[in-house]
Amino acid sequence: MTDAPPENPKDLVGRLKPGIRSIPPIAILEEGIVMQDGADKYGPFNWQDAPIRASIFYDAMFRHMVQWYTGENVDPESKAGGLHLAAIRASAGILIDAHAKGTLIDDRPKTTSNASEAIARLTAKRN
Repeated sequence: MTDAPPENPKDLVGRLKPGIRSIPPIAILEEGIVMQDGADKYGPFNWQDAPIRASIFYDAMFRHMVQWYTGENVDPESKAGGLHLAAIRASAGILIDAHAKGTLIDDRPKTTSNASEAIARLTAKRN
């Protein structure tokens, strides 16, 4: 196309806002399956009814990660065939939502170490 149309004022504003087009639609759909499983089991948006503990969701995410990493794709507890990877996304989404609403109980261990610094230091030693 040689003649580009003139800029729409909405384009200029829209480019400054967070975009979601970089999120793979299949990931959103798979996460929706897992979120519906949770809604059926615990009630929709149940994590908004009372504060949630970070450690509970941290544990759940890593259990799903281990199950996926050892070759299991589909969560056997999912009635709809939800994926372990989608369950990790769902848990992360719930943590993000609770953090944004101020209802996240931050029971992470108190530590003086910084994981990003440790990763940088240990990566440098390997090179």
